[in-house]
Amino acid sequence: MFRDGAFKVLGIDSGANQNEINKAYQNLMKLVHPDKGGSEYFAQKLNAARDRLLKR
Repeated sequence: MFRDGAFKVLGIDSGANQNEINKAYQNLMKLVHPDKGGSEYFAQKLNAARDRLLKR
């Protein structure tokens, strides 16, 4: 995943800082987490986007 795509997945601006990235990730994960009735596919996309932006 490219950085631009990661920002789009998280729905944040390309200038977002680490705190904004984490907040967006947490808010979206609450909606799509498989344990909460969400989608494993979307949870994996969010994880990949966060990891790409935070270089994990």
